Amino acid sequence: MKRIIILSTMIMLSLPTIASDYNLNNKEIITNGFFIGAKIGAQKSYNITSFYDDSISVNYGIYGGIQLNKNWSWDLGYQGFNKQDIESIALIESAFKYEYLIKNSDFGVYGRFGAAHWNLNKTSSALSPLFEIGTSYLLTPRITANLGYEFIPNIGIGKIGKFNSHSVMIGISYKFGSFSNHNSDTFNSINLRTEVNRIQKEEENKRIEKEKALKVSNQLNEDLNIFKSKKIMTRFKLGSSSILKEDIESLLKELKDIKISLDKYPKSEVYLIGHTDKNGKSSYNLWISEKRAKTIADKLETLGVKKTRIHVKGMGEVGAHGNINANDRRVDIVLTCDNYCKN
Repeated sequence: MKRIIILSTMIMLSLPTIASDYNLNNKEIITNGFFIGAKIGAQKSYNITSFYDDSISVNYGIYGGIQLNKNWSWDLGYQGFNKQDIESIALIESAFKYEYLIKNSDFGVYGRFGAAHWNLNKTSSALSPLFEIGTSYLLTPRITANLGYEFIPNIGIGKIGKFNSHSVMIGISYKFGSFSNHNSDTFNSINLRTEVNRIQKEEENKRIEKEKALKVSNQLNEDLNIFKSKKIMTRFKLGSSSILKEDIESLLKELKDIKISLDKYPKSEVYLIGHTDKNGKSSYNLWISEKRAKTIADKLETLGVKKTRIHVKGMGEVGAHGNINANDRRVDIVLTCDNYCKN
């Protein structure tokens, strides 16, 4: 018995070498369809009634079945073995099999459970439960080899004697049907993570570029950590820092949002930088841009933001794109935090 087990184990261990010519990187398997197979091994009886001998015999079988889905299958087959004191023992097996293929490998483990209809010397027959556990290996997407331990109890009848059958069998099967990738869940998960990482990296690069441009256009210290920014396009009265009446409500709404962020991060600070277009004298534009930024700062103070957290600056027409450009007439609001704050 030990020799047969050792031989079977050696054969199973050599299967990766036998299959080395096949490209199994895609890990394709059959998810539905029919299969056929054959098996051979060693069987030993353990007597219940001390009638039959306990010698080791060779058992063999053929089977066929249906692959129900990725993991489950049903099979029907014939198995036979001879013993010294019995002319023949024939079994008709029917069992369900659950097989789990280990991800990123060609190996799997399985379990079978069902029933065996046995016949002794063509004179007596009955049903016994059948149990099997084992390991499998994908030689090719269609050919699978397996090594398993099978247990069938209570073969025989009371008057003649009963025994439990223990077998170690090596088998091979060929599957017909359509393919699927048994690592598809893993591959999909990897692809999803890769795509998410790519998007996150792109967003981070965009954020970094935006932050650099914001610092350059507002002449801010490169060491500042910006976690939020907003362009306030509130309209001011011509040549004045007074806000147009119809824009006050929308401005307050935006400033309340800024205050929520400042309250969320107590160590954060806010920079208010005024900009103008090139229309008018540069000295006047510098003055009015700072004055308009100061107007926004006053609104923030009325909402409860401490003055010590507010920085006001005027850029005038620096960086302006033309004499009359609405995008140049604005106040940039930049929120910073020493300990890098995230939304």
